[in-house]
Amino acid sequence: TRALGGLIRTIERDFGYDFFDIAGHSYGGRSGAEAAAANPDRVQNLYLYGSVGLTEHDFVEMLVKSAFVAVNELPHATAHLVGEHGPSIVVDAMRHIFRNLPRTVAEGVAAATSDIRENLQHLDSIGTRIGGVQFPADGFFDPELVKKTSDGLFTKLHVYGDPEAKHVALQTQPKHVAAAHVALM
Repeated sequence: TRALGGLIRTIERDFGYDFFDIAGHSYGGRSGAEAAAANPDRVQNLYLYGSVGLTEHDFVEMLVKSAFVAVNELPHATAHLVGEHGPSIVVDAMRHIFRNLPRTVAEGVAAATSDIRENLQHLDSIGTRIGGVQFPADGFFDPELVKKTSDGLFTKLHVYGDPEAKHVALQTQPKHVAAAHVALM
């Protein structure tokens, strides 16, 4: 959150931009919501893609879902990304995860215990527009449950058109997700 806030201030200072949109995926949804709340005069729109914190979930539930995602989503995503970018992407990902394993675990715990709905209510009350995209086959966050538990928090909530789209659709279908983003805007 601090890094994102610092980036906003740096871009504002160096390039003169007054207003920003933030897009966050998964744990980035929490970071984006916190940065938007910390910079209310600068952030106009917050877009959440398969974000944490929109449903009731706890650490044990998310740990179980993580195993499901690791088995059912990551192999396909990894094969796709290796095909697009070469095998070095796997090495880079492993390096990122294991470079600071305690930080990676702490982020996982924070994501698993996040609830950003109150923060979104506050953002909505001050005029920040909130858009959401949920992926139909997301192993972490069921779109129907998100709709039910986050009713009224979004200016627009969109369920992504591909019924096979999983939590990692941003990585495996970036052009189509970008088109969904444009539709939200």
